[in-house]
Amino acid sequence: MSELRKLTLIVVLLIAVIGFVTAFVPGMIGITPQWAEPMLPAASKIGEISDYKPWFSPLWEPPSGEIETLLFSLQAAIGAGIIGYIAGLIYWQKREKERPDMIHSSIDTIAHTNKLRHTDTRLKVIFAVMTLLITVASTSPIPPILAFIIATILILFAAKINPGTYFLLLLTPFFFGLVSLLMMSLFFWI
Repeated sequence: MSELRKLTLIVVLLIAVIGFVTAFVPGMIGITPQWAEPMLPAASKIGEISDYKPWFSPLWEPPSGEIETLLFSLQAAIGAGIIGYIAGLIYWQKREKERPDMIHSSIDTIAHTNKLRHTDTRLKVIFAVMTLLITVASTSPIPPILAFIIATILILFAAKINPGTYFLLLLTPFFFGLVSLLMMSLFFWI
């Protein structure tokens, strides 16, 4: 087994352990997140109002709050993907008109020249899906931060990608995260 395959296997197992600890250990030791607790007084107040009539009833109600959160996250991810695809398409069409000699983007060049290019694609997909599931399902900010650190180490040291280029590529998701944080703060502030 090559050194790169061993490193990748160790990282995948580490992420699996972090995911298991995040998903199951808090429930085993009796720690449960209290997401709805601040909303209970408002819900009871609405129930006390005598002439309150709901405007409509939902067609389908998710069986739990976790499923509702998952569906909301999935909806947000699909929307962000569509917006990102359209923005990228417009950007690259404009850039291709300006410089028709430049066919491949810097991301394509990096993808075809890095040291992980010969790693099995299925292993990369499993790593990406496990990382995504852990970061979405965690109730603590620690697993997403650890996943980011592990992925950064893998990209910088195993794939041997230039750190300046890597951090330049991180500007796009950082920008989307900043805009999302701004919109959430405005939503909850108002």
